[in-house]
Amino acid sequence: MKKDEQSVAVVTGAARGIGRGFARSLARRGYAVVIVDIDAVALGSLQSELESLGVQVFTVVQDVADPGAFNRLRDHILSRFGKLDLVVNNAGILTSGRSWEIEPEAWQRVANINLWSAVNSSRAFVPCMAKSGGRIVNVASMGGLAAGPWLAPYCVTKYGVVAFSECLSAELEAEGIPIRISVVCPSAVRTGIADSLDASSGESPCESMDTALTKMISEGTDPDAFADRVMDEVQQGKFWILIHDDVHEAVKSRTADILANA
Repeated sequence: MKKDEQSVAVVTGAARGIGRGFARSLARRGYAVVIVDIDAVALGSLQSELESLGVQVFTVVQDVADPGAFNRLRDHILSRFGKLDLVVNNAGILTSGRSWEIEPEAWQRVANINLWSAVNSSRAFVPCMAKSGGRIVNVASMGGLAAGPWLAPYCVTKYGVVAFSECLSAELEAEGIPIRISVVCPSAVRTGIADSLDASSGESPCESMDTALTKMISEGTDPDAFADRVMDEVQQGKFWILIHDDVHEAVKSRTADILANA
């Protein structure tokens, strides 16, 4: 495949978990892959793995919480490849606690990574993809469709990703811009996102939730298998990508509760 014919994808939060799964899936599909994360060592390992598949790999070490990071990333990609076809906004973090006790700095950090990174990504990439078209995949969560206790920063920001994806999709369609959006709302996928939670004592309701959530995630879907299923649905042109049955049930339950109590 010639350089100008090869599709180019960028994946944030690519060093491990779902992001690593996306990078592998895209490489197997023949994409040139730009992998982005703050963990340079893990990115280097992934780069070697993907290059063994015979695809071009470009590694960028950056913090997606930096508002200017995506403009620099765009410039790197256009300089290297001349185009961009697919964006996977995957970077995300999780924190827990009573919403009224979580420090403003923690709220802001979660917002910067989970929500503002998707917004800033679109600000950088939509203009350069607008003429040729492409796809933007925003990874939200089951927590972006059905909120629960002690995860307020995570749920608030993932709800924001869902709403932003809906708004962005409607705007692009209304203006005839050939970029299509997908929003992914997984349940448990086997990643390290809960590693920072205190799952040791279970003495408080929040700690009990941390323990249960950590266990659920450790037993979740394999991230490579999850990413492959998501990419299959992205290529089918789907906006809503809800792989897990319990997400469907949570959406039905929330919708019924809203309508019953409206």
